[in-house]
Amino acid sequence: GDIAEMAERIIEESEKLLMSVDKEREITDVLVDEQSSEPIDLGAVIDATVTATRERYPKAHITIQGTTDRQVRAIESINRALTELLTNAVNHSDQTEPSIEITVENRGDAVAVRIADDGPGIPEMERKIITEDAEIEPLYHGTGMGLWLVKIIVEISGGSLAFDENEPRGSIVT
Repeated sequence: GDIAEMAERIIEESEKLLMSVDKEREITDVLVDEQSSEPIDLGAVIDATVTATRERYPKAHITIQGTTDRQVRAIESINRALTELLTNAVNHSDQTEPSIEITVENRGDAVAVRIADDGPGIPEMERKIITEDAEIEPLYHGTGMGLWLVKIIVEISGGSLAFDENEPRGSIVT
């Protein structure tokens, strides 16, 4: 009884640790790889990412708004950043059937990709650490590596990352 419960908890925590190490490795690879921005078919990247996410999480409702058939300059890993954001929206949701809306819009000479969900939201501490509105300290730090991976990929691609709260609940990552 108790030993089995403790063993299960050790396995769960070990799996979380391994996932974190994998993301750290991905961050290192992105930083070391010296990828340069190249023309990327944004629609193809979004379609492939959404298809894979729907297959992995069939209960998630994912919609796409706006025109996606455009070329953007980004590093090849931009698909990994989108995958991370969609996966986070599903995994951190407290909804039985999470809803995610991807909106693509022109912003002058840039394109904004906005991912909105109906989950509990990204904790304020996480947002502030990622956007550098707060410094990492022993008692004030983020818990995940996924948003760091997204930030690094987006910035190397020449973009920026922003967080907002969705109404009535959830997060918006642009």
